[in-house]
Amino acid sequence: MSIWLSQNAASTVHGRRILELGSGLGISGIAALLAGASSVVLSDYSVDDSVGTSHAQSAPMEGGVAAKEQAIRAMRQKRTILDNLPLSTQLSGVEGAVSTFGLDWNACLAPSFEPSETFDVLIGSDLIYHASNARPLCAAVLAHLNPDGVFYLMSQRDRAGLPVLLQLLDECGELQCEDFTLSHDHGIAPVVLSTFRPLMKSKT
Repeated sequence: MSIWLSQNAASTVHGRRILELGSGLGISGIAALLAGASSVVLSDYSVDDSVGTSHAQSAPMEGGVAAKEQAIRAMRQKRTILDNLPLSTQLSGVEGAVSTFGLDWNACLAPSFEPSETFDVLIGSDLIYHASNARPLCAAVLAHLNPDGVFYLMSQRDRAGLPVLLQLLDECGELQCEDFTLSHDHGIAPVVLSTFRPLMKSKT
C-alpha cells in the first residue's frame, strides 16, 4: 500500500486529510504524509489495559493459569500497538505531523455512534481476515468518510472475509477492484486494490 500511495500521490492523497484504519506500525499513513497529504491520523484498536487485565485474571477459563496468562498478554499487546504508533512517527521523522487515536470498529455499528471527525481519504492495508470483521469495518468506513471521500484498501486476495466486505461496500456506493501481484521473500501473492466511494449508484 505504501508503495502504491507514493506512486499515485497526486491523485490519491496529496493535499487531503487522511485516516489510516488498523494502522499497526502506521507505515501506510506515514507514507501518505510523506507523499503530500495535508495531515494524517493513525488509528488502531485500543483497550483499557487495567480493566482488560483485571477481567482476564478473574474470568474462569479453560486451560488454567497458562490460558489466563496468554489472554493477558494478548490484551496488553493490543494496547501496545496503539502506544507504539507515536514511536513509529518519531522514527520516521514525522513526529508532530501525525496524530493517533484508538478506534473499535464494533462501536461504529451502534446507531448512536458519532465519529469525532470525518476524512477526505481512508486507507487500509490487509485489514480484513475473517467474515465476522466485515460489517464492523464497513461501518467504520461509512462513519468516518466524507460523502465525497474515497477509501483505498489493499488486501491479499485469499482473505476469507474480503468477499463479504466487498459485497457490503458495493451495496453502499461505488466499488472498483484492481488485481496486482506482490513479490516478497517467500514468493508471490495475489493482492487486490479496492477503491470505494460512498456515492449513490445510478439506477438503470
